Amino acid sequence: MKTLSKAMGGPNLALDCRPCKTGLTCRISRTRIVTKLQAAASLTEVKQRQTYVSQEARAQLFSSSAEQVEEVQAKVSGRIPDWIDGSLVVNGGGDYKGMVHMFDGYAMLSKVRISRGAVHASQRFIQSLAYSHFAKKGGMRFREFATPVPAETALQRAAAVMENTLALMLKLPAFTDNASVNVVPLPGGKVLAMSESGPSAYEMDVSTLATLEQRLQKDGIPGDLTTAHPKALPDGTLVNFTRSLPFGGYHVYKMDPQTLKRTQIAFIKDRNPLAPGWVHDIAVTPNHLVIIEPPIFFNMPSLMLGSETDHIFMDWKPEQGTQVHVVPLDGKGEVKTFSAPTFFFFHTANAYEEDGQIHVDFSVYDDAKILNDLRLDALRAYPGEDVSRCWLRRLSIPLGADPAQTTLEAPQPLIRDESSYGHFFEFPSVNPQRRGQKARYVYANAAVRPTNMGNGLGKFDVEQGTATVWHEEGALPGEPAFVPAPSARSEDDGVVLSIVMGAEGRSFLLALDGITFKELGRAQLPFAVPYRFHGTFLNAAAAAM
Repeated sequence: MKTLSKAMGGPNLALDCRPCKTGLTCRISRTRIVTKLQAAASLTEVKQRQTYVSQEARAQLFSSSAEQVEEVQAKVSGRIPDWIDGSLVVNGGGDYKGMVHMFDGYAMLSKVRISRGAVHASQRFIQSLAYSHFAKKGGMRFREFATPVPAETALQRAAAVMENTLALMLKLPAFTDNASVNVVPLPGGKVLAMSESGPSAYEMDVSTLATLEQRLQKDGIPGDLTTAHPKALPDGTLVNFTRSLPFGGYHVYKMDPQTLKRTQIAFIKDRNPLAPGWVHDIAVTPNHLVIIEPPIFFNMPSLMLGSETDHIFMDWKPEQGTQVHVVPLDGKGEVKTFSAPTFFFFHTANAYEEDGQIHVDFSVYDDAKILNDLRLDALRAYPGEDVSRCWLRRLSIPLGADPAQTTLEAPQPLIRDESSYGHFFEFPSVNPQRRGQKARYVYANAAVRPTNMGNGLGKFDVEQGTATVWHEEGALPGEPAFVPAPSARSEDDGVVLSIVMGAEGRSFLLALDGITFKELGRAQLPFAVPYRFHGTFLNAAAAAM
């Protein structure tokens, strides 16, 4: 017997090849072998088509999307629980004309309002300076994350660099105000749409998705950049940082959610003043802020000149390792900075304190290749290369340890079989009632490979070490949002909501049972929703307060 491996990398085929005396019999045997190999190749190709996000879906996710200013009703199939009363509001790019990266699209809010089992939807562009310029003139006013303002000649590029430098010196608008990343709830039926630049903060009306006001801070706290992921404390106070660059660092502050007044509570100096670190997300407990700083650094000449490095405009320096800053939120204790092994990350799921330690659950990559995986040419390529692997991990930080004498252990796995969620864990969240506390369940995007995008949803039980995945052929689900049931009997008693781009290029709201992770129902939206980053579910009663 001979074992023949299929050239396309599929399963091995064990085929009988009996000795023969005639060339005719050999030719027949070879024909049978070739036929079986072709059949196996065809089967593998079909299976891959089932896991890859469809071309029709990609065309809608990363193009130019249409506004739907007035709410329109969606057609519900199955059942949307009638106790859900509120709106899921999510943010992300809505027009990618001329852009090169997923992070570059002009901000558009999409809203799905649910009441008594009925669903209505709308979406509108945020009227930033960046988008208004694009809408009127068809071109860019500011550099976006990976796309510099186009310059056809060296002279034009030099002029653009000079203009940007002068704006920085005179404190004029130099960074984009394209608030395309997140949605932060505010009192009175408003939200704050945010991105990572200081100017990209816009107050939005939830009921109409109208742009109300750009929130520029003039409180003396320096910093041109921030994170789009401020964290709420139990009393509603928001915690975040700004960062000044170069020759700066992290200015940690608390912010009143009513007035948006900020108070600085700590400053952390950059380890390399000429190459500031890039941090996309933070973690918080009721007592501490944790800033995890992987060894990815701004290349300032690249950023200013519009040239590219191996990682957009940043340098990956694994030999420098990760730093973990622990900041007491009372503003009185010292900031502790620990060393940790090298890894990369985008998002945290949750953090809590137990037995003298802080535990941070988050998504961990081996390196920063994911930054290049999210270039639009890579995302639009069909079928494309497999997306970088990332995993649910827990980083433990001993509060009583001396950082000078302590190197933190590498983040530890929480799921026994990591292939069960496709070695992909992104956009994580927990039951909002468990934030800052020990949580058993985490919800996130997962993967069914091969795929070049996170094409599934996962429920992760960190006590049992198991993962349950929802996946639909050719579709791409957005960030999951857990909505607790009234009088919930358990932590996972509720509904998981996600806006999904279907394989045929049509969007729908998906509702999964939080306990079983089975589909309860869906609502077919009458317009296409582009790729979404982050959002929030706003309970109707709470939003009105």
